[in-house]
Amino acid sequence: ACHRGKKLCLEDESGKDASSLDANDDDVIVWDNRDADIVILKIKQKFLRKNRFLKRPAFQSTPDRFEGQLQNYNGKDRSQHYFITWKYKNGKKHKYDPLIRINPTQPIE
Repeated sequence: ACHRGKKLCLEDESGKDASSLDANDDDVIVWDNRDADIVILKIKQKFLRKNRFLKRPAFQSTPDRFEGQLQNYNGKDRSQHYFITWKYKNGKKHKYDPLIRINPTQPIE
């Protein structure tokens, strides 16, 4: 994760934008914070009745790393909106609302 003003930027391991992420059943999603100027406080699903993760959306495994495993939908197309609550080290909190597409039928363009 990194920030550009009030917007959090998410990138995959190759450095491509991951604000919308394609994933598959049972995938483990890992969020690593590599920006020393911000702190990720929590990650949780946006709609309580539509949690697509096995447990809570993400647990904090280290101060700068969160992980969450997706449920299995037998290949059916699903999506998961979630919030990342983060702040600058000086204390100003922000929320970011990215999307995970599970078993998408069309690739992200």
